[in-house]
Amino acid sequence: CEQRPLWCRAGPHGMQRLWRQSVAMARRLPVPVVIRCLSVPARVAPPSATRLTSKHISWMLTESGKRRDGEPYYRHVLVTWDLHGEQFDDINLAHALSCVGRAAAQIPEGPARERMFSGSTGCSLRRLLQRVSERLQHLRARELATVMHASSALPDELARGIVNLGAARVQMLAPQLTPQGLCLVTGACAKLGITHQPMLDAVAAAASRSLTSFTMQDISILTWACAKLNARCDSLFAQIATVAPAKLTSGPVSTQSLANVAWAYARSNVAAPQLLDELGARAFLRVGEFKPFELAMLLWALARRRRPHASLFEAAAEHLERKIEKLPPRSVSNVAWAYATADIRNEQLFRAIARNFSARLHEETTSPQAVVNVAWSFCVFSLYPAELMRALAHRINQTPVGSVTPVAYLSQLVQLDNALRLDAPALLLRLDPSLVEACVSVIREEQLTRVKPSNLHLHVSDALRHMKIEHQNEFVVPGLSYSVDIALRAPRLLIEVNGTEVHARAHGAPGGAQLMKYRHLCASGWRVLVVTEEEWRALGSSLEAQCGFLAEHISQCGRLPVILGLDAEAERGAASVPLASPSGEPAERGAASEVRASDR
Repeated sequence: CEQRPLWCRAGPHGMQRLWRQSVAMARRLPVPVVIRCLSVPARVAPPSATRLTSKHISWMLTESGKRRDGEPYYRHVLVTWDLHGEQFDDINLAHALSCVGRAAAQIPEGPARERMFSGSTGCSLRRLLQRVSERLQHLRARELATVMHASSALPDELARGIVNLGAARVQMLAPQLTPQGLCLVTGACAKLGITHQPMLDAVAAAASRSLTSFTMQDISILTWACAKLNARCDSLFAQIATVAPAKLTSGPVSTQSLANVAWAYARSNVAAPQLLDELGARAFLRVGEFKPFELAMLLWALARRRRPHASLFEAAAEHLERKIEKLPPRSVSNVAWAYATADIRNEQLFRAIARNFSARLHEETTSPQAVVNVAWSFCVFSLYPAELMRALAHRINQTPVGSVTPVAYLSQLVQLDNALRLDAPALLLRLDPSLVEACVSVIREEQLTRVKPSNLHLHVSDALRHMKIEHQNEFVVPGLSYSVDIALRAPRLLIEVNGTEVHARAHGAPGGAQLMKYRHLCASGWRVLVVTEEEWRALGSSLEAQCGFLAEHISQCGRLPVILGLDAEAERGAASVPLASPSGEPAERGAASEVRASDR
């Protein structure tokens, strides 16, 4: 403050040198006094003597962004904007907004974040956003990507408008964007939930032409953003699936990138078995490096795509058991669902889940879907901790369902009610009959409008018709409300035709949900024949061989009491076999296997 006459006589270069000398002093000041001094030349000296260049302003913004003197550094950036905003060009605008956006992304929800967008600071920020909005149609590709990325971290409606308008401009500038720029603009739209399909098509086309220059981190951001927006980018995902496996081995890849790519492909319509297998193998080697949330997301993705890596799941169980309390309820439910769907049993992990979920069942962040996922997963493995199951059933009975409820959720409720009735009668626990009836009603309506049977299903039906065996396609089992592919009423035989993509874990083997379904069918007096796609293709196109295969297995129905067509391990999982109790002693036949909260 004492050197104001010197500042008044200094030109841009002199101010830059004085700034450098005063940085150490300014760190000890409670307010950015040095920045305020820069306003003196603009008010006193002739404009020609104090005109700052874009390079000088950029340097000042960079130095402001580095300051850590106890006051949020974004305020220094906004003070610089207040004092010299008229001299900001497009590069300076993008730079200033980037600094503010980076700060906003690092500040969690709370009073500190509220102060950032209120008072004089909020007014300065809105003036900056207004200026950026006015210049949006003139920004170059690089500055546009920076502005959209920074705006996505700000809660102001004007910032959302910038991303929305910027998406339309990206449609024209996409070919000029670098791989990182393509990721920034797509990620900005994904954060705010802005689906601009023409922009996404332009980004996909530009990315397809330069995939070889993408890093694995770029791929993870791009695929995550497209999947979050439910974008129709199947062609791009198919191309990425061919180049990504090589990139996994060509350099360092973060655990977050592994989880994001797996999650994105689990949400997409593109089958990428080679990529998912490689992701699972890479994750197994680094399972200890994953954050619990990342690991939960990866396991969920692999289970959903029927590509579970057994070694990874076993190693992850021990890691998650120790850190289960760090997961939100939704991730805990996803972990349980993943192990149940992949049919990989780990009772120690499920004990930890039971303890954790019991304590958090009534939190606001515990959604009805999370509650049903956990209850359903325990039923898959015939694990019935009495206290947890009663609490889960009570919460489920309080949640109404309707025509807008996802059918998958309703199907889980029906399976859950069947499991409580058939697998754990000792608990004397059932879901509300009116709730179950509502679920069955919606499911039946959906079954009437479902797509036609698969080609494999039709081939099996044609062979049965050639054998003059009466049967019914898409049969709904009375009392259980399960839909099966083919039913032969005379020998009470049900035929399930399992394709490798829809039902299979590997080679057509059924997963946890199918095994529980078959277990309930057997307990109700039905026999089940599972025909896998691999078995049927091995018969070739010979109708005689197909009929012989079916005749041999159907003739065994009077001699074998359970499931035909499964390997020994899968048959054991599907049959009603006594399961070990948590203490290691065999449970009594018909009794529920209970996980005690005190067991480790």
